[in-house]
Amino acid sequence: MKSIILALLMSIPTISSPYEVVVHIPLDEVVITAKRIQRSFKTVFFFGFKLLGDVKTVGISGSLKEAMDNYKGPKDAVTSVMRLNSFKSQHRVGKAIDFRFSEELICYLLSDEGQEWLTTYSITFYIEGRPGSSKVKSYESTAPKYVFYNPRATGDHIHLGF
Repeated sequence: MKSIILALLMSIPTISSPYEVVVHIPLDEVVITAKRIQRSFKTVFFFGFKLLGDVKTVGISGSLKEAMDNYKGPKDAVTSVMRLNSFKSQHRVGKAIDFRFSEELICYLLSDEGQEWLTTYSITFYIEGRPGSSKVKSYESTAPKYVFYNPRATGDHIHLGF
């Protein structure tokens, strides 16, 4: 029936007029429903450390696995392990790990126990950030050999290399 009315309206010749003709055609109500999408944000851990973001951990070196298996310090969050974006980086070959900047973790790594762990596994440790970082600068007087200003750093973090 509605299609017949529409066909009739379309066949009426157009008349130039200052008045507008409005035709109301009642339509059936349509309700659209959809299932709600449930997103699950599963927390993933790497040797007891929470992984922040999409951190690649496949292909890590045996030395990194062994060192992390025997780590006894505070556990914060890992921000990077495997990265293929730099040919010179230890991350490319699974021999480096970055942690979120954590004063507790830095204190542990500077402690006798932390230093022993670093030495046992021949780990290089840096408090890393971009030039001018106030967080990194705060360690210049107490741990100058561990301070590393990297213009390519994405933010302040703790870097361990094997």
